[in-house]
Amino acid sequence: MGLFRKLAACAAIAAGSFALSSTAETCLSGDALYAAFEKDYSSSNDTRARAILYWQDTGASAVDHLGKIYTSLSECRKGLCATGDDDYPEMAAYKQFYTDSFKLEKGYSDKQPVYAGFGAPPPVMLKWAENRLSCTAGPTLAEREAAAAAKPAPAPAPAPVPAPQIMAAAPPAPQPAAQQSMAPPAPVSACSLSPEELEDRHAFVRIDEKYAVIAWWALHGRDAIPEMVEQVGETEAREVWTNWTVKGKIKSGQPNRYGVKSDAKVYKALKKYKKVPWERVDMYPSRDAVIMITKAFGDCFGERSADLDFENLGLVRGEFAADFCNAAAVMPGIDHWNAPDEHKPFRYWAENQLKYHNTAGCGFVPEIAFNWAQENEVAGAAAAKEVRRAAQEEIWRRKADAAAKKGWEKDYQAAKARQQVYIDQDRAKQAEQERARQSAADAAYNNMINQSQNQIPSAPSSNRRDCYDQGDGTEKCFYD
Repeated sequence: MGLFRKLAACAAIAAGSFALSSTAETCLSGDALYAAFEKDYSSSNDTRARAILYWQDTGASAVDHLGKIYTSLSECRKGLCATGDDDYPEMAAYKQFYTDSFKLEKGYSDKQPVYAGFGAPPPVMLKWAENRLSCTAGPTLAEREAAAAAKPAPAPAPAPVPAPQIMAAAPPAPQPAAQQSMAPPAPVSACSLSPEELEDRHAFVRIDEKYAVIAWWALHGRDAIPEMVEQVGETEAREVWTNWTVKGKIKSGQPNRYGVKSDAKVYKALKKYKKVPWERVDMYPSRDAVIMITKAFGDCFGERSADLDFENLGLVRGEFAADFCNAAAVMPGIDHWNAPDEHKPFRYWAENQLKYHNTAGCGFVPEIAFNWAQENEVAGAAAAKEVRRAAQEEIWRRKADAAAKKGWEKDYQAAKARQQVYIDQDRAKQAEQERARQSAADAAYNNMINQSQNQIPSAPSSNRRDCYDQGDGTEKCFYD
């Protein structure tokens, strides 16, 4: 027993010395820290840890705009970076600020965003980052500034000796990376999804299950694929790795109809509900697959879509008003199921715009619909209005059905009354259209009659007063 205690004590001392040696190193800071962050920027715990340290070192300016640092920090959720199910107040405040900013810009809300400006990460997140990178973080920016203010002011330097001649001005020093985060926010990217939708799997699923798997994969990496598979189901998800293209069957490992490398083993595992060998899948989808989802959703996928040329993809980038975007979304043929492969993602863009974003503008439209949209904004506004009317009618129909099942007669009658308002709106619109069609038909008929009555009959060849020429050389007499 004595020997056991000695061995345990030695082990404890060794473990303690190892822990001290692993955390004794001071974490990188300033430009060196940012350079390390940039070097291996990705959706990984090391990148998130460096983003936390950068927040600690730089203060609130580290996340005062929607850049890579903020993107990495926003991934600290659902257990990552020592978080639980809920955000820490510091992160929640930042996310709320950018969510409110997006809503205000897109016209979803009139609420003015409030910038919280926290100068350092939560202590538990900082501790996690230190353990992850085996180092000890230095003081915060506020602590360094306070220490500098407490020091006595240095003695004034002697006046410089005038230079004997005018020297050429030295070139400006390059701006340190640590100061680059102080730059104004970058322009809003051409992404058709809000920050909340980018965090919501259903926002992708409601457009298309296969696109949803690829988009989630592009956003969060290979490790996030299973959670989207659980959302859409194995039957839909397995098609992402199918060995078919529109032209026929292909060999495993070749790009399929979605631009993804087909994989028979992944496909069969999903088909038979067995353990899926996800290690066979690349960390992120291929460039062709990202191009496909970019056509549908825009450049929502960080560095994987940031360098894509919209013009080459058949997209027109710009700050377009809602009526213009809605007009592009209702262009005849844009939602045709038999569209060419390169145009099929536009169908999903149009559906997403018209059903879920018709009150707000957009950052891009398909090039094939650009000219149509310029001439048909009235049609776009009318289509969006009808979509909203139909959506409200459906909401109150469901509420009426739910109340009927529970036997809540009063709630049922109230919901039916609200539903009837939107039904009546639709009937009134149809009646107005029918009256317009009838008026146009009547006008055309009356015009035809007037034109025929105003014609002067030609004299017949027989020159009889009771006959006239029918216009083709034949006579018609009144007694015939």
